[in-house]
Amino acid sequence: MRAQTGQRSRRCLQRRRPLWQRCGSRRSRLSGTFRGPKKRRLSMDEALPGLTPENGDSLVKVEEQDPPWEQTWGSRESSRHAQELCRLRFRQFCYPEAQGPREALSRLRELCRRWLQPETHSKEQIVELLVLEQFLTILPEELQARVREQQPESGDEAVAALEDLEKDTGDPGQQTSVKTEEEATQALVTEQRPPLSQTPGSPHGKSAQEKVPDVCLMAEEVVNEDGLFNAKTETSQEMEHAAEAPGTASRDGMRQPPCTSVPADRTVAHLNTLKDRYPGDLWARMHISSLEYAAGDMTRKGRRKDRARVSELLQGLAFSGDSDVEEDNKLEAHHAQKKLKMSDVPEKNWTKRDIKPNFPSWSVLDSGLLNLKSEKLNPVELFELFFDDEIFNMIVNETNNYASQKNVNLEVTVPEIRCVLGILLLSGFVRRPRRGMYWDISDADQNLVRDAIRRDRFELIFSYLHFADNSHLDQKDKFTKLRPLIKQMNRNFLLYAPLEEYYYFGKTMCECFDSDQFLNGKPLRIGYKIWCGTTTQGYLVWFEPYQEDSAVMVGKDVDLGLGGNLVLHFADVLLERGQYPYHLFFDSFFTSIKLVSALKKKGLRATGTIRENRTEKCPLMNAEHMRKMKKGYFDFRVEENEEIILCRWHGDGIISLCSNAVGIAPARELRCSANEEDVHQGAQPALVKLYGECREGVAKMDQIISKYRVRIRSKKWYSILVSYIIDVAMNNAWQLHRACNPGTTLDLLEFRRYVAHFYLEHNANPSD
Repeated sequence: MRAQTGQRSRRCLQRRRPLWQRCGSRRSRLSGTFRGPKKRRLSMDEALPGLTPENGDSLVKVEEQDPPWEQTWGSRESSRHAQELCRLRFRQFCYPEAQGPREALSRLRELCRRWLQPETHSKEQIVELLVLEQFLTILPEELQARVREQQPESGDEAVAALEDLEKDTGDPGQQTSVKTEEEATQALVTEQRPPLSQTPGSPHGKSAQEKVPDVCLMAEEVVNEDGLFNAKTETSQEMEHAAEAPGTASRDGMRQPPCTSVPADRTVAHLNTLKDRYPGDLWARMHISSLEYAAGDMTRKGRRKDRARVSELLQGLAFSGDSDVEEDNKLEAHHAQKKLKMSDVPEKNWTKRDIKPNFPSWSVLDSGLLNLKSEKLNPVELFELFFDDEIFNMIVNETNNYASQKNVNLEVTVPEIRCVLGILLLSGFVRRPRRGMYWDISDADQNLVRDAIRRDRFELIFSYLHFADNSHLDQKDKFTKLRPLIKQMNRNFLLYAPLEEYYYFGKTMCECFDSDQFLNGKPLRIGYKIWCGTTTQGYLVWFEPYQEDSAVMVGKDVDLGLGGNLVLHFADVLLERGQYPYHLFFDSFFTSIKLVSALKKKGLRATGTIRENRTEKCPLMNAEHMRKMKKGYFDFRVEENEEIILCRWHGDGIISLCSNAVGIAPARELRCSANEEDVHQGAQPALVKLYGECREGVAKMDQIISKYRVRIRSKKWYSILVSYIIDVAMNNAWQLHRACNPGTTLDLLEFRRYVAHFYLEHNANPSD
């Protein structure tokens, strides 16, 4: 009974053991061996070369024991040191070290692979390494160095080291012993290892030890031509020299003596070689910092002070020659230049007062609009201010050129292009499920289309419609096939734009479900994002489709970002009409104090909402605190040096604005009626009121375009943008019609119908 109980207990314990232990014990029982030092079996080919029998059947098995622990200790320490350097290089890698995003990503992958070693480590071991690194990072600074001295290989070992420290001192948080700078420097120059006994059986004694390369030096970081960490180059070279020396391990079974530390002069000579190889202090950041961390200082705070510590180490090391003096001079010059650059930026001086702008008042007469009023242009003539003869001729030439490249004799004419444009305008207010129904159904509009141009001819022209020469395309420009049309339309839009005081710059969307661009808060959220500047009534002055490397962003200011540079470009476009004090409005995507200051230097006024992280430490009331105040409460500050105001106001929500032209006064009182009585709720600053009145320019344009949008599209990806340009031109023509005829009764639908019918009636081909 006891025997059965014992057998069941042993089986239960066997099941509780890990799977790898159970498999190992089972293999040991099957092979009849016991767990002890590992042994390797050699065939006769390996043990006795040249004595292999011809048939190869008879083999002699020779057992060779593993080398003693002294030799394996050196290799394990070398691998651990190299792995730690790989981890440091991975964590300290900077993006400017690479020549592009792809190279940076490939380097990070290579460094991570050399650190985690997925080819030799299992998933559990890799996870344990990551958890151990994070655990050591969250420790207090005074404990990190003590625990890293223990060189734990797992989280359990790190916890055990902390518990031992707690037992010794009673409180691990009181450990404040840290290596001094002299000890760190000494550890950098000569990394002392515990004295190891000489391997028995070595006939060469001390002379052999002096010729054995130091494993710590072999594991030192080396940067190759690609900038990647490589610890194998120097190792392979010194191993070749070490193999020739007596006492090193060879293929015939002789063992290598244990490693010894290299004298300090050899380490200094090696650092001098690295110093000559890399310019400036690049070699110091790559080599000395890694060795310093390997000596025990690996805290995050220490990493922040890396450059200062490197300079201190450079002063403490004695290098041969005068190169150290040159490097010190370069380092001092670099710090002096950095301090000079920081001193050039004036500190912000915020004061609670209203702004005192010094811009001239707006007193500009729009002579261009007066000329248009005197000419009394009809809708077709207003539309052809933008789609002029130059654009029609350009479309005809590029379309015929493209068709000839495809071996098609198209020979399209300007009247045919006007007929095509008339059908596209007609599709905005006469919608049909299929394109061919414009020729099939018998009604007034369809008869007009059928009499103007044949359907097959329309399909042929529309399929070859082109706007640029394919042999002269700019591959860096995503919209190069539309660039001639975009440039000419922007030129015409600006030429006939109403000369107004206020303009709004924002972003809109051109509907396209094949695009991956998304814009939240717009009626059309998927399509092509378009940057645009408009008047307060919705007249489009300038536009540019969004792309990562925009053609108009050449020579941009890095400090302003994408949004700020776009606003500056739009400001330059407006200044082409004259140096007038325009007032620009924009949202928080574009606004920054640097942008408002840059516009002020150009003589332009600017107002926009601003994000919290761009206020440059302006001491405004916190938004959470302001929500507890009554509606109408506001706080404001003025920057004394640049005369820029920041205001935070509690209305329907918390809004922060920045301006260089308008301030608090005159503030408007807010009232609401409750039980037929007016109740005072607070005040609204002047810049909040003005921004609310002028920010609807892009929204008004989107609303007008969305009513009668071109519905016919081709298979070309840019056809949707061509349709958008046609709709925008129609919107601008109607805006000019309203400005020239204030009391007109012609609405947008009748205006568009007039242009479409005119093109179809007056450009029909009699032969068709």
